[in-house]
Amino acid sequence: MPKRYTAYTERQKKYVWRPKKKDPPPPPWAELPRDITANILYKLGAEEVLKSAIMVCTSWRSACKDPAMWRVIDMSKSNTNFEDLEDMCCYAVNLSQGELLDITIEDFGTDDLILHIAKQSALPLFDLFISFLINVGIAFLEDGF
Repeated sequence: MPKRYTAYTERQKKYVWRPKKKDPPPPPWAELPRDITANILYKLGAEEVLKSAIMVCTSWRSACKDPAMWRVIDMSKSNTNFEDLEDMCCYAVNLSQGELLDITIEDFGTDDLILHIAKQSALPLFDLFISFLINVGIAFLEDGF
């Protein structure tokens, strides 16, 4: 019986044994105490923490999810669009797990967001400083939530 030839030839993979490379040492910031890491991350601001720092490594993710990190939330100086800001603000309030002491939001917010903040936090005094208001929260304020 004649040999059959195929249009292509399969090449066998050659495996070369190489010694395993040692894992590089962890970066120096990876071994910082948790409270120092949290303090550094807090200085980034809520928006940067939620957009990028929380995804760097497991130790940073753990520090970013600590409720103590979210006792004071400042989302007043932001470059993000309103829909994303509201989602990030809700997520930050949820991360506080009821330990929220102070929150600052400017130029964005809906009735639902304000109601969510009021329900999820145990703020003793709910002060609203309104710098920009166009039919946002008016019904909420009139009802006295």
